[in-house]
Amino acid sequence: MTKDIFIARQPILDLDRNTFGYELLFRDGPEDVTVFEDPNEATQAVIERAYLDWGMEKLIGQRFGLINADATLILRGLHRVLPPEGIILELRENSNGFDGETLDALQRAKREGYHFALDNVHSVEQLDTSRVLQLCSLVKLDFAGNVAGPSEWPVNRAGVAIHGSILSARPDINCVFHTHMPYTTAVSALECGLLP
Repeated sequence: MTKDIFIARQPILDLDRNTFGYELLFRDGPEDVTVFEDPNEATQAVIERAYLDWGMEKLIGQRFGLINADATLILRGLHRVLPPEGIILELRENSNGFDGETLDALQRAKREGYHFALDNVHSVEQLDTSRVLQLCSLVKLDFAGNVAGPSEWPVNRAGVAIHGSILSARPDINCVFHTHMPYTTAVSALECGLLP
């Protein structure tokens, strides 16, 4: 009797909304979500299923494959079972951050050709305090304002509405800033609005 093997594949889009790659996620059944106790075991299962059961070519084609990687996976050297080409390991910076030993392991892996993405970024402050940002090739953001995972930072819905709308309408720009100055409040309160 054959056993069903599950893996989820979530598209990751670039600024032009083209598929850049696929995040490969652990699933233990056909449901859209799954529960697991050890994230490292889930990552190991994704790697085994992607390479041994499904085949990476079938899962991602010529695109990038993004796989969640706990710091202990890198410390133990388990990332080396993956080829550095075409794979991006997603790092989550927890409240404890990364210690010196882990940062050294990440720097060695980067020199070996591995790429990292900073995952679950919900605020600029999080980027300001990141110890691994300089090692990352990309940062994953959710412009719809959806929380991609557990986070202690709340989503600013007004900011998402403003910035997400501008970024969606203008694929030629990569960043939107706005300020909360008294002058802005005064102008927006005028009946005539902002005059040319």
